[in-house]
Amino acid sequence: MPLTTEQAALLKPIVTAPPYADKSDGHGCSLLNMPAVIEGGTVTRPKPFSRQEVLACLSTATLGGIMTLAIAPKIIDAINNSDHQALGEYAGAMAANSRMQPAEYAAVSAVLARTESISLPDSFGPSPFQSIAGVGDVPLPMQDGTTSEGTCYAWMVTQARAS
Repeated sequence: MPLTTEQAALLKPIVTAPPYADKSDGHGCSLLNMPAVIEGGTVTRPKPFSRQEVLACLSTATLGGIMTLAIAPKIIDAINNSDHQALGEYAGAMAANSRMQPAEYAAVSAVLARTESISLPDSFGPSPFQSIAGVGDVPLPMQDGTTSEGTCYAWMVTQARAS
């Protein structure tokens, strides 16, 4: 089935302008189906910490006192899983209840405050055709009675250019 008049009108200004205008219908169609490349960039996140880094901040007396607490297994899990939020909350509660010295709390807080930048890989986004509202983002009836969504065919380019 052909594109509707409205769909052909939406596609025509794209396929008759650079970089598609000087390409064959098939080549223009291929370019329209190429996914966009999204540059990855970098993000900053909390830096994972090791168990040794946290334990090095605490005195033997503080460690012994923590081990007598009913929540000791949860604190150990937070340390082993590098759970910044949970460990920060536990350390804050222990410092507020004098179960940790202020210098120890400051040292643990410093470990939790560290960040690192990581590079994200490039990824793929929608193709130019998929970005055309009303054409590339809706099911289109095909000549064989099936439907297709998000894929441009050469006959679509031919029809849009002729409209």
